[in-house]
Amino acid sequence: MLPVFRAPGFQAIAAQTVLQIRPWAPDRLVAAANSMKVLTCFSILSRVRPGCAILLACLVLCAACHRGPILPDSSTQARGVYHTVQKGQTLWRICKAYGVSMQDVAELNNITDPSQIRTGNRLFIPGADRVLDVPGTVPGPPAAAQTAEPEPPAPVIEKNTGMFIWPLIGPVLQSFGIQGGMKHDGIDIRGPSGAEVRASRGGKVIFAALLEGYGTTVIVQHDASYVTVYANLGESMVRQDQKLTQSQVLGRIPGAPPEKCYLHFQVRRDRKAHNPLFYLPKAR
Repeated sequence: MLPVFRAPGFQAIAAQTVLQIRPWAPDRLVAAANSMKVLTCFSILSRVRPGCAILLACLVLCAACHRGPILPDSSTQARGVYHTVQKGQTLWRICKAYGVSMQDVAELNNITDPSQIRTGNRLFIPGADRVLDVPGTVPGPPAAAQTAEPEPPAPVIEKNTGMFIWPLIGPVLQSFGIQGGMKHDGIDIRGPSGAEVRASRGGKVIFAALLEGYGTTVIVQHDASYVTVYANLGESMVRQDQKLTQSQVLGRIPGAPPEKCYLHFQVRRDRKAHNPLFYLPKAR
């Protein structure tokens, strides 16, 4: 009979390693690293044969690793360039020249209507490494006009206004997009000291704990694609796997100091951060 594997400290070391991974799955945060289920697995591993223990440990770790982190770092360097709009240039032509999504550019620059851009406006173009010379739509010689690619009559920017409700009533302190050279994946909403934070839409809590860079954080999954993130909470009032209805209280913002009395709110679709203002009702 093979000896039983009982390595002292194995459970603690393995659990700590997995906990540092913080797995994330948009369809279901199977938080292997943030659940007692994983600790139970390692407790079992410490009492099985060496070969089985190693194999099971590898399977658990691999399952956690491939999910990636729960959320990216709260502060990430923005990669891209600023393009200054010239006479005759349109949002569609600018995005076409850089080969980027017009939706992404619109959300990063808080543009809800393509006709909003004006000569002299500076637009952040994600992923670009240099500023390009973008042709405009100013009428030119007939030959040039014939070779120019026709522009869609009405480029559409997708907005799902009203899909979610405001989780906190108050002014927006910091917008989605590029702030001081850093990418800001959500909006910061100021509220009264200790104000209640409500679920922006019904769903299931898939994370409720302290998260490095975000403070006390709650993540709610709404369907296979969408999740909302509520960070910088002073208090969480829900637990993982709890089901919530829209507008149900899930926590409170900090009570003090005044500069900390805000909610960091994100809307993510298929793990990608989107501008919450494109999903929230205009009046609040």
